[in-house]
Amino acid sequence: DLTTSGTAQIYECLNSGVFLGQPPVCVPKPCTLNMPSGPGVTHTCGNVGTGSTFTASCSQGYAGSTTTLTCLATGEISGQAPVCQALPCNLYAAPTGATSNCAGKTTGQSCQASCVDGFVGSPVTLVCTGTGQFSGQPPSCIGRVCTFGMPEGEGIVTTCQGKRTGESCVASCALGYTGVE
Repeated sequence: DLTTSGTAQIYECLNSGVFLGQPPVCVPKPCTLNMPSGPGVTHTCGNVGTGSTFTASCSQGYAGSTTTLTCLATGEISGQAPVCQALPCNLYAAPTGATSNCAGKTTGQSCQASCVDGFVGSPVTLVCTGTGQFSGQPPSCIGRVCTFGMPEGEGIVTTCQGKRTGESCVASCALGYTGVE
């Protein structure tokens, strides 16, 4: 049984025993069914057609084997796409005054970094990229100005004015005063 598609061309068998006619123009049928997919899966199938082979592999930031797939005459892909495992990101080093929930995140996952008590600033979302690093800007956490409990009293001088969370200052006796232990 002969199965055809496209425009068939008719040939005539001449009395000389030679066929006369123009051959049909045949191009491979493109594969569009069962394309390899999944987290981290990439492939080179583009516009492959019947009988062509191509590879599917794991993108940067994912681990797994490369597989070879074939385009069938039915337009389907034959073969298994790789199973890609997301790789962990490097440890996120939060800046001073910040914390995050980024530990253990893998490629494509997001996390939050925010300021700890005593610091002010807006939280940010970071994303673990295929390079193992987090994308996005770290939070800008500024220490709160300390206003309560400032050392004061007769003869006391300080460097405490305007100090912020985490900073230190000195309180001492002014000129003409002496400390009592």
